[in-house]
Amino acid sequence: MGVRLQMGAAMFSLLALGAGAQSAPQTVRIQTYAGSTGPLQAVVASAKGFCSKHGIECELKALNSGPLGMQTLVGKTIDVAMPEINAAIASAAGGADVQLLSGSVARPIFTLVARSDVRLPNLAKGYPAVMHDLKGMKIGVTARGAGSELQLVQLLRGAGMSASDVIMVPVGGPGTAYAALVTGKQVDALMMFQPVKTLCAISRSCAKVVDPAAGEGPADVLAQDGASTPFVARREWIEANPRLVTALLAAFADAEAWAKKPENFEELVRIYEPITPLQVPNADAIRRSWLKETLAAYSLNLKRSAVQAAIRQAEADKLITRPVDIARFVSSHAPQ
Repeated sequence: MGVRLQMGAAMFSLLALGAGAQSAPQTVRIQTYAGSTGPLQAVVASAKGFCSKHGIECELKALNSGPLGMQTLVGKTIDVAMPEINAAIASAAGGADVQLLSGSVARPIFTLVARSDVRLPNLAKGYPAVMHDLKGMKIGVTARGAGSELQLVQLLRGAGMSASDVIMVPVGGPGTAYAALVTGKQVDALMMFQPVKTLCAISRSCAKVVDPAAGEGPADVLAQDGASTPFVARREWIEANPRLVTALLAAFADAEAWAKKPENFEELVRIYEPITPLQVPNADAIRRSWLKETLAAYSLNLKRSAVQAAIRQAEADKLITRPVDIARFVSSHAPQ
């Protein structure tokens, strides 16, 4: 009997170990952007324990351009990327078997700004007239082929210009981009995401030229509002992990709801302080203003008509040479 009891205890231990192994949270590796709010849903879900609540672990990987995120996703070093919609479309058209998992930022994320000493005689006239003031100038983008460049090309085209009318310079993310514009004066203008727009507004070292998020720009760019910057994953990963995907989106939904509650704003600022170091005067005021403005742009809901508008525009601009089927491109998990 003693032997049987020992064997029973051993079996129980093995079963317990097996159950423990099965219950260990699965890790989801997610693209983020250094120095920016990035994938707010993922950042907050990780910081506030919403990932753990839903039985998963969220691991953030800093990759500061959409194309780099997509390359890393296809290479299976991350599970979820967060590119601008045009970068996702270009990747799918190029043969990558990826799907839009959900929205992240609904509104256009890039703003065209220029240094305050750059002469823009048509600034008061707004878009499209002001675009002609930039002819021959150096304009910074995050990386060549990134969403910032693609949207800049769309702004130029809508104003009757072409990419060859300006000189595009890769300047990285907001921190290095702002320094290249204001301190080093390596570029005259930037097509960049936040906090550059807020930095310009508060410091007055640069000024907004065109802001699609405020309804400025060509109609085809504005039609993409609702699918600006989605979460993207490999199809095979989504299909192999339906419960994991459901848990991830539930964690993201909890995080988004929490972040948008006014009573949580001070804690949200504390979460982002170490993520968004600003070596400028009035750093705290800039961060707060930027976060308040940016919060409204975030939404997990993915507007299908906006995705279709982006695909049509990519085809019209010859950014892609192969069609992208929206029914295959958008995951059935994507909320709307």
